[in-house]
Amino acid sequence: MTETKRKFNFKAGIIGSLAGGLVMAVPMGMMGSMPGIASMVGSNSAIVGFIVHMIISLIFGIAFAVFAGMIKAHPAITGAIFGVIIWIIGPLVLMPMMTSGAAACGTAACGVATKAACGTADQSACGTASKSACGTADKSACGTASKSACGTVATSANPCGNPSAGGGASALLMGLATHILYGLITGITFKMIAKNSITA
Repeated sequence: MTETKRKFNFKAGIIGSLAGGLVMAVPMGMMGSMPGIASMVGSNSAIVGFIVHMIISLIFGIAFAVFAGMIKAHPAITGAIFGVIIWIIGPLVLMPMMTSGAAACGTAACGVATKAACGTADQSACGTASKSACGTADKSACGTASKSACGTVATSANPCGNPSAGGGASALLMGLATHILYGLITGITFKMIAKNSITA
C-alpha cells in the first residue's frame, strides 16, 4: 500500500523540475529567449518570460513525476529522455502555434507589401523597440533596408529554436541541448528528493 502511494512522487517532481528550470533559465537568458516566452501571454518582458518559464517547469514537474514512476531507469537517463520529449512537444509543436502572431512579423512580413502584419494586431510580436518601426507612420522602416528591425525579434519568437521561426539548425540544437540539461537536473534532483522522502 505504501509503495502505491509513493509511485508518483509529485513533490519530488515539482522541486526537481523547478531546479531544472532555474538552471535552464541561465542559457535561455544569455540567448535572449525570455521575451519570446513572454510573447505567449502577450508580453515582451524578460521578467514575465522567466515567470512563465518557471510556471511551465512546475507543470512539467507533475508530468515528470508520473513519467519517472512509470519508467524504471537511472534518473539521469529518465530525465534526458523526458527533456527530449518536452523539446519535441513544446518547441516543435506547441510553441510555433502559440507564437504564430510573432512569426507573422518575421523578415518577409516586414516588407512594404505586407506591412499590415506588423500593425496593431501583431505589435506585441515586434516588441516595444520595434513597434514604431512597424507602425503606419514608419512603414518605410519596414522596407528592405530595415527588415532587421522586426526580423531580429521575430527570429527569437520561438526561443527554443524552431526552424519555422527562423532559428535554423544551430538554434534547434541549442534548444535540444538546453532541454536535455533541464531533464538531467530534474531527474537527478527528483531522485535526491524522492530518496530523502522515503528515508524520512
